[in-house]
Amino acid sequence: TTVTSTTTTIADEQVLDLAFTDTYEEPYLLAGLISWTPPADTTYITRYSAFIAFDEEGSYQAPLVDEDQNDHVLVGTNQFYLYTGTGRQTMNSDYPANWLLVYSYAPTMLAAEKAGKVRIFDL
Repeated sequence: TTVTSTTTTIADEQVLDLAFTDTYEEPYLLAGLISWTPPADTTYITRYSAFIAFDEEGSYQAPLVDEDQNDHVLVGTNQFYLYTGTGRQTMNSDYPANWLLVYSYAPTMLAAEKAGKVRIFDL
């Protein structure tokens, strides 16, 4: 009898150094550049998408769109120009958007704990 073992290692697909500065002067509205450093291994990543959420776990998250009304950017594009005047609200109006999350989309990962996260500070 021959016994063989196979181990599959999944690369960490979380974006790093997520940054966002609100440039819109109206309260509860957002605009500006979202940027990040890609994971070291992007082999299985197909795109990135940005969301706002109540907390860093992704509660009540709402998708964000860029200036061209796209809801994602392709690998190799490590920035996202947030649509000017985006409302700072989640999918539940009782819970304000306090966090911005960027997900790497790959067959191996979609969990909020693996998203890049940054706290939102409104102007």
